[in-house]
Amino acid sequence: MNDDAVPRRAKRAHSTRARGERGPRDKLTRERIARLVAVVATGASWEAAARATGVGASTLRRWRADAVAAPAGSLLAELGEALERAEGEAEVALVAIVRAAAPQDWRAAVALLERRWPAQWSQRRQLVSADAAEEQAAVDELVARGPVAIAAELNAWVDRLAGRVDPPTPVAGRNGSGPSR
Repeated sequence: MNDDAVPRRAKRAHSTRARGERGPRDKLTRERIARLVAVVATGASWEAAARATGVGASTLRRWRADAVAAPAGSLLAELGEALERAEGEAEVALVAIVRAAAPQDWRAAVALLERRWPAQWSQRRQLVSADAAEEQAAVDELVARGPVAIAAELNAWVDRLAGRVDPPTPVAGRNGSGPSR
């Protein structure tokens, strides 16, 4: 009988798991935990740690989620605790590197300040114009011209931001400077 003729239910009944054996889904071992921890301790992402240890990224995500409610002393609980410690150790080591670089390069200090205390140190950009009524009038004018004009204006801005064209000459009445019409 060929394999295609065997119903799915029968295939499952003869699977490795059905026979009580460890199958590919049971990859969690103390050795694998040690390898995962070693990779995570370097600061690698969860996906990189999974790839480096031969585990699927979704499997590692499932193990991490299951570790939260795992009984104490189980391999899953051990994995969760070990990965938490390794992630903390990686952070401490990387912060130490940035701190060591800060006396020679002020940008390292700023990067650390911005990330550690973003409310006090991150750059804030004000998105509200000083002359909101003027800005709204310009938007209304553009909308009245239609979608083709809007697309052309957006493309022009993208080109300017990418440095492909020079910025437009200011028009009088928009910001109070430049030639009059």
